[in-house]
Amino acid sequence: MLDATQSGIACRKVEDVLLVTGPPGSGKTLVLAARAKWLATQNPSWRIVLLCYNRLLVPYLETLVWGHANITVCTFGQLTSRLRIRVSLDNEEWARQNVKHALKQVKPVFDAVLVDEWQDFMDAWTRLVLATVRPGRGGVTLAGDPKQALYRDANSEVALAGHEVEMATLTRPYRSTRQILEVTSALDRTMDVKGREDAFDGQAVDLVWAENVSELGAAIARDIQLLLAEDKRNPQDIGVLVTRKWDIGKVMYALKKVSVPARAVYPNQAKEFDLSEPSVKVMTVHSAKGYEFDVVFLVGMEHLADPDGSERAGREGRCGYVGSTRAKDQLVLTYSRDNVYLDRIRSLPDELVQQWVWPDDYPEVG
Repeated sequence: MLDATQSGIACRKVEDVLLVTGPPGSGKTLVLAARAKWLATQNPSWRIVLLCYNRLLVPYLETLVWGHANITVCTFGQLTSRLRIRVSLDNEEWARQNVKHALKQVKPVFDAVLVDEWQDFMDAWTRLVLATVRPGRGGVTLAGDPKQALYRDANSEVALAGHEVEMATLTRPYRSTRQILEVTSALDRTMDVKGREDAFDGQAVDLVWAENVSELGAAIARDIQLLLAEDKRNPQDIGVLVTRKWDIGKVMYALKKVSVPARAVYPNQAKEFDLSEPSVKVMTVHSAKGYEFDVVFLVGMEHLADPDGSERAGREGRCGYVGSTRAKDQLVLTYSRDNVYLDRIRSLPDELVQQWVWPDDYPEVG
């Protein structure tokens, strides 16, 4: 269900480029999917492409536009393969050179293109996408949130130079509770979540300390055991997100040790990924972009570099922002040592944060 603002964006006429922004959980992805379906229904002969950065997001987006044969869902890399051109996916300078060459041969072949998580696209990628769209049709719709940029700092002025850009802003965050958004906003002044006062109320965020990652894994496993035993959650309602991919194995070991059904999710498993499978999903924050869980355990806050104004530290800080806002109504932050972000979280009132120590504050296994 879309609200009036979301519906208006989904069904509006776009002359050239429409840039859709909004906080986490404000419905950017749903608006894109609704717009793609609206364009496909109104124009059955059109070729429409829905692009995303994350390979793991493709299956989910496909479910949102299912039934429309004229909509293709793919990543940018998959798009370039279909266009039979090569563009670097990891080196921005090479990508610029690749696109400069490709623009000499690429022709408009699509009637509308929609891009999710646009903030993670290289500027050169955007220029190529714009060149593939036939003028006077459905235009290009870009949805993104600069605060969720984990790979690079997008420069819209460079990427969109020479184009007529319309802006549309979503203001209400529907996904996460007010408590989760208040804690997320406290991480750094650049991570303030607009509209959080309109979010639903929920329980306080849990902040759990343990001696090391292995012990944190044990704490998470015990927490999940309790949630499942009380029949309050199903395994598929729970996501364990790590800020560093090498922690996936440690968390998986702890979960399997107590027989919690769990699956480690990696980008190269996109075709096998089933969000509804009855298992706890363990994945990186980067892989979880675009997804949401009723309950999120965020592992590795201590790995985030203290904010110092650098681009690297800024992107690492946004990893905490993205990870926290994948949670709908229960967020558990874990750590084994301090940093600036954790100091800020601990300073919040009890109404927002409850602090725990593993194993002292946990009930014995029955």
